Amino acid sequence: MASEIQISPRFLFDTKERNIIDSATGERRELEELSTKIDVFEDRVLGWFFEIANGLRQNDDASYVLLMIATAQVEGLQQYYEGGSSDRKSRKFFRRGIWRIFGSDVATETAIDKFYSAVRCGLFHDGFTNGDVFLSETFSDPLQFDGSEQIIKINPQLFVSSVEKDIKNYCAKLRTNNEPDLVKHFEHIWELRWRAGKAALNKGYLP
Repeated sequence: MASEIQISPRFLFDTKERNIIDSATGERRELEELSTKIDVFEDRVLGWFFEIANGLRQNDDASYVLLMIATAQVEGLQQYYEGGSSDRKSRKFFRRGIWRIFGSDVATETAIDKFYSAVRCGLFHDGFTNGDVFLSETFSDPLQFDGSEQIIKINPQLFVSSVEKDIKNYCAKLRTNNEPDLVKHFEHIWELRWRAGKAALNKGYLP
């Protein structure tokens, strides 16, 4: 098994020394440090997802892929905000994530639940959106609902930008360390994810 495992585009985990290597500088960092956790988290999400999304922006046929990348992060990031798993509460976490990113006035609970079913579940369970979902770069807002909230209109470019901005703002808040509960929740979910990955490593599941 390799002693160094890539855990984000920029960072490696040294399984022998049990620390993190910054491949850009060669610096070794302690895993227990909050700044290390934040940097790895941000690099992982932005580097493996949003840098790829941004590279696809000029592709006229990439709208659904862009939407898929951004939608995947809504529920996941909300777990870090709240410090709890969305297991069996996926719809509620997703709803609160949408309200947090786009504002509580973007739509009613019923409308966002429709988005959850038609877009989130459609893309990840059925391979495509369901029902009256329309994507266009001509729409003025990232997300809007028309026709008594039965029609979902999404501008994929703006939608991706909104979610990416939210992630960057979140990491900036964590770095200021002025909100103890926010940091506590982040570290709790980080540890859950890290322990799961370490368990796989200890069982020899990784190369």
